[in-house]
Amino acid sequence: MYHEIQEISAGELAQIPLYYSPFANAYSDRISGLGLTPSLQWTLEETEITE
Repeated sequence: MYHEIQEISAGELAQIPLYYSPFANAYSDRISGLGLTPSLQWTLEETEITE
């Protein structure tokens, strides 16, 4: 349900991030499906970790 709300709000609302995250991000080939919203928040609903 949260994922649907997120999709609707991202599609119908004009969003301009007023800040940026001061944190470093790391990436790995073992992680797939990781998403970033227009407000620069990570979404984990479809994230998978492989070995």
